[in-house]
Amino acid sequence: MGACLLLACGACAPADKKGEEMEQPKITPLTERQNVSRALGGTDALGREISPAGETNGKLVGIFYVLWLGNDYSDEGTPYFDGIYDMSKMDFNEIYSGSGSPFLKMHFYGEPLFGYNNMRDAWGVERHVQMFIAAGVDFLGIDATNNNIYKGPLAVLLEILDFYRQAGYKVPKIMFLTNTNSHERVQQLYDFMYKEERYKELWFCDTDEGRNPDGKPWLTMRSEQKVYLPRAVRDTFYFRDSQWPNEPFKENGFPWIEFTRPQPVHNGVISVSVAQNSGMHMSDSVQFENSPNGIDYYNKNWGRGYTDEGKNSKDRVDEGANFQEQWDVAMRSDARIVFLLEWNEWSALKLATTVEGIGNTVVFFDCATPEFSRDIEPIKGYYGDNFYMQMIRNMRAFRGESGSGIKVQEKTISRERVDEGWNTVTSGVADFAGRKTRDFINSDGSASYQNTSKRNDIVEIRAAQDSENIYILLTAAEEITRADGQNWMNVWLNVGGGQGYDFVINRSRGENRANVERLTGESAQTVGEAAYAVSGKTIQFTLPRSLLGDITSLQLKATDNVDLLADIMALYTTGDSAPYGRLNYCFEL
Repeated sequence: MGACLLLACGACAPADKKGEEMEQPKITPLTERQNVSRALGGTDALGREISPAGETNGKLVGIFYVLWLGNDYSDEGTPYFDGIYDMSKMDFNEIYSGSGSPFLKMHFYGEPLFGYNNMRDAWGVERHVQMFIAAGVDFLGIDATNNNIYKGPLAVLLEILDFYRQAGYKVPKIMFLTNTNSHERVQQLYDFMYKEERYKELWFCDTDEGRNPDGKPWLTMRSEQKVYLPRAVRDTFYFRDSQWPNEPFKENGFPWIEFTRPQPVHNGVISVSVAQNSGMHMSDSVQFENSPNGIDYYNKNWGRGYTDEGKNSKDRVDEGANFQEQWDVAMRSDARIVFLLEWNEWSALKLATTVEGIGNTVVFFDCATPEFSRDIEPIKGYYGDNFYMQMIRNMRAFRGESGSGIKVQEKTISRERVDEGWNTVTSGVADFAGRKTRDFINSDGSASYQNTSKRNDIVEIRAAQDSENIYILLTAAEEITRADGQNWMNVWLNVGGGQGYDFVINRSRGENRANVERLTGESAQTVGEAAYAVSGKTIQFTLPRSLLGDITSLQLKATDNVDLLADIMALYTTGDSAPYGRLNYCFEL
């Protein structure tokens, strides 16, 4: 039996309700699901602001997505994920000696926010998809460049994407990148998915400025291997050439990373990567940072803090200086499609090979430390969710999107009870409904991740206003649990911009009244009350405008069973947050 990692759920009894014998109002759910990114904004940990999305200029953004975590094997069937080797928690000599950690096993450069997860864990994949929808990612370029298409994790991803598509959300489309034995991978993908037109609504079929007039699904492969494909397979796809960074430039190539600066455009497609292993082995910049022979190994690879000044800077890792320069090049170019590297690689095999000036030594090709790695997915500690927030900010700039959020309707609502007057209010957002619990093995099967902290799954937020009050209605997927402690059904408000929140509602409460606290630094002071009413799946707050001052807009987040003042990253891992993670819903008053 593996170890068990557990987040416990609070009390889950039905909420106390005044007048429970009264018939519950029938509140018709919002049907709009395409406005999520247009409602979302916020500020990252470094103070960089993200405005809500708006009208787009038609440009597209895709991201390289990896399925191998917990599911990669040698040609002989030996698992590469066999033991959790996290180099950020290991002794240097254990990593870089032949007698230390084992060769031909995957080593993590740090711990992902969701743990050393297995890509068959639907709980984690679902959160990826929610983050992509929130960001407005247009397509996923799924990694099939090695000798595997990872059918198990792929099936999980497709099922979750299709669930949210059928719910009405704008989900990323999918394409595949192949390279090693490219024709074999293409045949496998054709048999698995395209032959019977499985998940056709998810295929990425952009016309590529007329180069793909029939709107066939995109796929990359080695062009010289197309001759090995049956005609039926060749005719199914629109092919872009597999473009490796150490190969000559291909006009029709599809680049996943570039080892040249500034990065070139391939028929409208440009690579934007977090960091680049331009020296081939990322580990050289770590193992030989203090060079034994005068060769500048540290700057041979371009880490997260690298700039065009020609050197890495540890002080600029957290801000993503390299990533930003890549984005800036893309925005100055004539590219129509940005392809991002990458979301979730996290690990590399421990190998041995010859390094110039050193001889035979331990190497890790694609990642080695949080500085010399390429993932956007949030990490535990270090730079947290900085790269995810930076990605969103730049995506909106690249696509020319600039919005102001949702205009709050004028409507007076009864403060004493939830009533059907809310059915005429459409100023709101349908938030994600998702899995309530997690129970799945980690990447090597040595532990089980369990999470039962979600009590109330908040699936909708609406706001209305009149001259005296702002009214907020939260709807949960099931009947709201009984009031329980300070983290029960909270509403957080940012009214002045910048990081954090200015007010929180309902961390303490009395009979039908929730206290409103002003947050200043690490202190909180009660400044008034908001009437609240609970009915079945809904809870309503009536907030006096006088408590907020003279404001014309606000950012709002609803949470349940989340102590975000203790750790804001708990918004991704504990209880329920609407919207998910650090972002907020933006409303104009």
